[in-house]
Amino acid sequence: MVPNLAAKRIIDIDVVIESMEYLPWVIKNLDELGYVHEGDLGIKNREAFARKTFIYLTVVRLCKARRSSIRTQ
Repeated sequence: MVPNLAAKRIIDIDVVIESMEYLPWVIKNLDELGYVHEGDLGIKNREAFARKTFIYLTVVRLCKARRSSIRTQ
């Protein structure tokens, strides 16, 4: 945290992949980095991940490379 710096306390990370075929690989690698896969949370072609331990609030979204998917984030 930087004193007197106005910023939100949430870090958003968007991961875009060419194909959902890579999803198992991404899930495995994000798991090793401390993130748990939460599923699509009701939004097709988008997957959510959450931190296993709370250090700071981080939101990770993964979506298939499609302009409309990226625009809705």
